[in-house]
Amino acid sequence: MKRYYLLGLTIYLFFQGVSFSALKTELSPCAQAHQRTIKDHNDERIKLYSDLIQTICKLSDVYLYEVRLDDAFRLLNSDILKLIDNKLTPEDKVRLRTQLGKIMIYENVRDHKSFDKVLKLLYEVEKKAESLNNKALLADVEALIGWGIMYEIYCFGGTSYDPSLKYFKRALKLRQEIDDKRGVAESLMHVALVYQSRENASDDQEALLVNQQAYRMAEEGNYKLVKSFVARHIGWIYRKKGELDKALTYFKESLVLREEVGFKFFLPPSNYAIGIVFFEKNDLDQALKYFQRALTHAEELGLKRHVVFSLIRIGDVKKAKKEKKKALKNYHTALKVAKSMNFDIGISESIKRIKELSENE
Repeated sequence: MKRYYLLGLTIYLFFQGVSFSALKTELSPCAQAHQRTIKDHNDERIKLYSDLIQTICKLSDVYLYEVRLDDAFRLLNSDILKLIDNKLTPEDKVRLRTQLGKIMIYENVRDHKSFDKVLKLLYEVEKKAESLNNKALLADVEALIGWGIMYEIYCFGGTSYDPSLKYFKRALKLRQEIDDKRGVAESLMHVALVYQSRENASDDQEALLVNQQAYRMAEEGNYKLVKSFVARHIGWIYRKKGELDKALTYFKESLVLREEVGFKFFLPPSNYAIGIVFFEKNDLDQALKYFQRALTHAEELGLKRHVVFSLIRIGDVKKAKKEKKKALKNYHTALKVAKSMNFDIGISESIKRIKELSENE
């Protein structure tokens, strides 16, 4: 009897426009649970994709720290990402492209390459991030655009980093709005670096104040990598002011922090900066020790710019020690490496020193 009742009810509901599956859902708690299971499964799948993207970005950062940039590129362009591309949220797609831009910037610094391609990519990502109304993602993109512009000026000529300032300030404002303390500390450091590049005393003082604020935030939050950058920049300000002991303290702290977090990319300039202070204090043996360390790291990591700078500075030490032949050898080696990568600053600095020594013979 029950069977005929259900059959009749099904026929009636069918003509009323209700499907049998809907009837099952209404009548069966098991079917309702099944539908909830499907929804939960879809939500879980989206979360799994998002977790995968975050893991890939973090792993590419590990490769960046170790200067394994080719591995980072392979990871960010892997087949698995192509396979799931149409499953990713717009936010995760922006996150991936932003990370790719970050690795490209460091590649360009390492290989002394044009920044046109990476900046084009980041401008495109910026538009997509703006459409998502995601302040954290947009702030990361703005910061990287500023970073890319700044490094282009640093690598290919120019003094002031002012063209990057508006992007650094945008990132700072967004990070303040979402209370991203690590991001705020980083952005303050970026803004201070622009002030520092202007080469006048008042801007240096402003840069010092902003950097000190960033330093306190990084210390409170235990943001070691950010703190390592800030300490280094404070060191350069004190070195410019002639306060070499203070400069040395901050340079050494920056080096220790970078060693702690395993950020190998900037180990050569960290050692190089310490060597410069010892050179200016006329402690030639200590200067040579740190310049040699910088050279060793740079050669091991394939950072040719720092190979050039380190060789030049080792030559300066040899010159100060009256070892002219050894100094010339270092300058000529630096010139050869600089020419191999079309590094104009390295070429001009090497030639200048070779001429100075040759004229004095």
